[in-house]
Amino acid sequence: MNISLFLRFIFFYLLFQVFIIPLPAAEKKAEKVLTPGAKTLIVKTAIIDNRISVEWKEAIKTRMSQESSDSFGQLRRALSPDEIAWKKLIESKAASWNGFRDSLAIPFREIDMNDTIYVMLGFLGFDDGFTFGTQTVCLDITALFRAYGKTSVAENNDRINRIFAH
Repeated sequence: MNISLFLRFIFFYLLFQVFIIPLPAAEKKAEKVLTPGAKTLIVKTAIIDNRISVEWKEAIKTRMSQESSDSFGQLRRALSPDEIAWKKLIESKAASWNGFRDSLAIPFREIDMNDTIYVMLGFLGFDDGFTFGTQTVCLDITALFRAYGKTSVAENNDRINRIFAH
């Protein structure tokens, strides 16, 4: 009986040591520290509670009439499985896209590229990709699916890279 109690003690002690004590250290490592001069690409979703966010509405307002923009702001629907697949594909590309910076800067040598670039994902619009402000690339996952079909189509893996880069 004492051995059983001892083994339980060892088990819970090790469990505590391995999983509980390192948590604050692990959380600290997960914090994103932006240092001056660091080049970062952040993908953010502009869909909140199955609606377009205020930021996405701002981004598309120059691409459609005020009435259409207001109507889009009232629509509510969940993403389709195909739209979710486009979202996941784009999110999976963030690290490699951050490496495109040098080649993207070549045609725009006179323009300083911001250290942080955002890729904003929205839906319900008509343009597959466009820019908003000076540091945001907007990708509309509804338009991407309408124009190019499923992400499983082989060309779409490279196509999304080209859309981001142009």
